[in-house]
Amino acid sequence: MTPTRNTIAQALATDLDRAFPHLVTLYQRELFSGIRTMVPSHSDAEDTMQDVFLKAYQSLTGWGNERRASLSVRPWLWMIATNTCRNRARTKGRRPTEVELLIGVQDPTESQPEPNLELDEWADRLAALTMPARTAVVLRHVVGLRIDEIAEIVKRPEGTVKADIHRGLKKLRTMLEEVSL
Repeated sequence: MTPTRNTIAQALATDLDRAFPHLVTLYQRELFSGIRTMVPSHSDAEDTMQDVFLKAYQSLTGWGNERRASLSVRPWLWMIATNTCRNRARTKGRRPTEVELLIGVQDPTESQPEPNLELDEWADRLAALTMPARTAVVLRHVVGLRIDEIAEIVKRPEGTVKADIHRGLKKLRTMLEEVSL
């Protein structure tokens, strides 16, 4: 039987080498989409995604079956992906801002379409949020993670994450109302 997102952790605990290709199949599309917004090119996204899965496999080989069985796979993979993107950006000479991570850093040598003012406006609005609010809003409303998954990634209580999202959305609404006046 092919593992699903609900059964992949147990499958990894039972037989890592057999289950890992299924983990890749289950998460590669979602991770690639997210990684692509954080790196400058399609080929960088492919390389980064390979690094993410390599790091994941290397970590899992050092874990016991009980730890693998209790793993929350999706948030764990997103944590690896986010850290890998940041590390790649650092090795290329500079660290991207959080807004650049959220909207993607564009390679100036690639031909660019007309600037998307709406995207630029949203980037400016997101940049005005506190780091905890920005992270929580993006993980919830852009990536689509659940509150408990976000709490695990940012290592904060669920109630605090909910408050961060509430404050972030409230500030975004206020900014939108000011623009429409």
